[in-house]
Amino acid sequence: MIVVWIVIGVLAFLLIGIALLKVRVIIDTLAERYEVRVRPIGHAELLVGDGTVGYRWWILFFGRTGQFFPPEPPSDHTEVKDQHAPDGTTRQRRSKDRRRPSRERLWRMGRAILRSLHVNEFRSRIDTGSSAWNAVLFPLIAWWRSRGHDVGVSWVGAPYLVLDMENSVHRVAGAFFHEYLLKPPRT
Repeated sequence: MIVVWIVIGVLAFLLIGIALLKVRVIIDTLAERYEVRVRPIGHAELLVGDGTVGYRWWILFFGRTGQFFPPEPPSDHTEVKDQHAPDGTTRQRRSKDRRRPSRERLWRMGRAILRSLHVNEFRSRIDTGSSAWNAVLFPLIAWWRSRGHDVGVSWVGAPYLVLDMENSVHRVAGAFFHEYLLKPPRT
């Protein structure tokens, strides 16, 4: 009986620990830094530079670094794949028995999850490449800036975005359950 209580205690501890995990997303185009961190377990980074796209991830005591699209050696021949199945059969369509959630319900759930985000830092400079369009955007950006946001128009052709967001698993789950399960769908 004691073993059962120990197992229940360990499972409860793990579930509470998972619910309190912090997920942090960092997008910084100035420093070319794109990261997702799950504190304190690990993190993953997208490394962009010199025409290559790489990754670096670390979970507890194990990590790896690599490239998504390593350069391929040139080949002498090209292989054409057959588009049809070898036995001449066709794919069967998926049955329509499962009900899909409505687009409005998905939109409400997405908005609730976005509202659960905590933004630590947001800076942006927008450049359309045209002085005329930049001039049209300038009053809108000035109004947005008067509300306390650090946004602006880049007149020299150097747009950037710095976004640092944080969320926890229990806030995302709470938003999901509140919007998707507790509110009835609108008809």
